[in-house]
Amino acid sequence: MKEYLKRLYSHWIVPNHKFKTKFPLRGNALISYLPFSLIRKPTTKHQNRHNGKIILDTLLNLGFNVDLVFYKKQHFLPDLNKKYDLIFGLEPLFETYSRHNPNAIKIYYATGAYWEYQNESILNRTAYVNRKRNTNLDAARLVKGHNSCEIADYIIQLGNSETIKTYPLDLQGKIKIVHESAFEFLNFDFQTKNFQRAKKKFLWFGGKGAILKGLDLLLEFFSEHTELTLYVCGLIEDDFMKEYKYELYLCENIQYLGWVDIDSDLIKELALECGFVVLPSASEGCPGSLINMMKMGLIPIASKIAMAKGIEDFNKFVIQDLTLRGISRVLNEAQQCNEKELYHHAKVSQEHANTNHSQEIFQQDLTDTLRTICG
Repeated sequence: MKEYLKRLYSHWIVPNHKFKTKFPLRGNALISYLPFSLIRKPTTKHQNRHNGKIILDTLLNLGFNVDLVFYKKQHFLPDLNKKYDLIFGLEPLFETYSRHNPNAIKIYYATGAYWEYQNESILNRTAYVNRKRNTNLDAARLVKGHNSCEIADYIIQLGNSETIKTYPLDLQGKIKIVHESAFEFLNFDFQTKNFQRAKKKFLWFGGKGAILKGLDLLLEFFSEHTELTLYVCGLIEDDFMKEYKYELYLCENIQYLGWVDIDSDLIKELALECGFVVLPSASEGCPGSLINMMKMGLIPIASKIAMAKGIEDFNKFVIQDLTLRGISRVLNEAQQCNEKELYHHAKVSQEHANTNHSQEIFQQDLTDTLRTICG
């Protein structure tokens, strides 16, 4: 463990050996993000692990000598007097290095909505649950306030047009959207799927922040509609789990499965069993869980802000308001579709995810955007 921590807190310097020149072609770049791609083997836990490697490779290929730091490291910072020509990444170290390099090109990497919008959404949704259940659940996944977006010259954003709207007007012009990546091994054949049976089964596949991601609304709905089935996959906060113990463990039509690896046999079984992946989230960037399950042939049902770029052009199952009524309207509409319609929706969704969301597309988007910025 000591050796791991020593490596985690070290300052990763990644020289660009591709160009045989004494000096870097474009100068020095600092990435404030995830060093795990250099420390650990590839993982299927989250696409941000391979995205981190892609960001590093892209800047190297553009001719930068790159230093990489863990974005929230607070101790043992390297020499802050080193001069950088480009700063890329996440707060808090994005801010730290940007302030020490005022002349650098500063690019904030936004993986979620604007922080004030996200915090307000979390607080409002948590207050709703606490009033309704007469409880005192903690507000999970609040973001510490920062000025990264104001400091940045550009914002590279994972999300859609709804995500842009969460920002103050004077910041929206800085934003350049890139397509989120997805896991390459997900390419599911659902030719033999029984959609008439599958349309009664839904999957919530989320990370932490159960209230933020609307799980409370789904549990309330499905506990009252026992003719439908909800599978819940993901890590849930302890206080939420305790409060919703009845729905998660005692309702026969709701199955809580905990953490499920996306490369597991269980996910493949769920992809055959379920017709829909549902995510009534109050704040998102571009949820990889939704995209990855679309690649598995599930039809997305999500709030407008949780829809990846372009999905709104073909998908009619959009949750317009995050209320029990809003959930009911869309899920009931989904039940009216026949098998042929559901197959069509699944096919179009899968094709959209495969065409627009891959590691190659993410890297090409990122490369094109950085070339435009850097000249």
